[in-house]
Amino acid sequence: MGERLRAFDWTNHPLGPPAQWPQALQMATSLCLNAGFPTAVYWGPDLYLLYNDAWSVIPAEKHPACLGKPGREVWPEIWDIVGPQFGQVLATGEGLALYDQMLPMVRGGVPRETWWNYSLTAIHDGETVGGIFNQGNDITGVVRARSERQAELQRWREVFRQAPAPVALLRGPEHIFEFANDAYLQLVGRRDLIGTSVRAALPEVEKQGFVKLLDAVYREGKPYRRAPPRCSCSAARAAAPRKSCSTSSSSRCAMRARPWTGSSCRPPT
Repeated sequence: MGERLRAFDWTNHPLGPPAQWPQALQMATSLCLNAGFPTAVYWGPDLYLLYNDAWSVIPAEKHPACLGKPGREVWPEIWDIVGPQFGQVLATGEGLALYDQMLPMVRGGVPRETWWNYSLTAIHDGETVGGIFNQGNDITGVVRARSERQAELQRWREVFRQAPAPVALLRGPEHIFEFANDAYLQLVGRRDLIGTSVRAALPEVEKQGFVKLLDAVYREGKPYRRAPPRCSCSAARAAAPRKSCSTSSSSRCAMRARPWTGSSCRPPT
């Protein structure tokens, strides 16, 4: 991009020849061209665009014609989003950092959803803001993978919800209930488990050693499966005072480590 910038005909451009640029613009451009991270400089009230090689993939087919163009002309499809952000930085001199920002950029002539982390930093030219230093990172792949993961988790939640056997998913070293199906809620006799730790929600099972078992599964990443001794569940008695909830010798508890949640507990089929 350094060669393109030097070969560009700046004679009739509003910025004029680079040798006559303000010192602040010359310094910002030098930093931009030598940066390994995607970087652009928008200068002046019209935000004329300069950028480095790493940034050149961002405008896709607009490169290299977008060099020296006003920001509004480069990004008409997203100017309703980024225009006010640029305007805020120019007006206040305070930078912005945006995360997971969706920008419907044109790719192959078609607007496509893309997601970005980017920053806008004011470039001060004396007492005024002369332009904006922009760095950004395309995280579209990360966001889509996250969305697919969440969709997959939701599908599994629905499978677990309809399962006839009690199933719960726990998150983190404190074993926070992230999901419990109807059969599990009926087993323990309560409906307010989600977001609560096993120790707080079911204190009676800690005395029976189940929390230590969960600790081991979470720590070692190995499943635990055995026929547990008979145990009573006071939460179930609260829901049905004349009956007790117990696990007989014919029932079994399976605990498995799950990297995305923590652990799960269910009787095997």
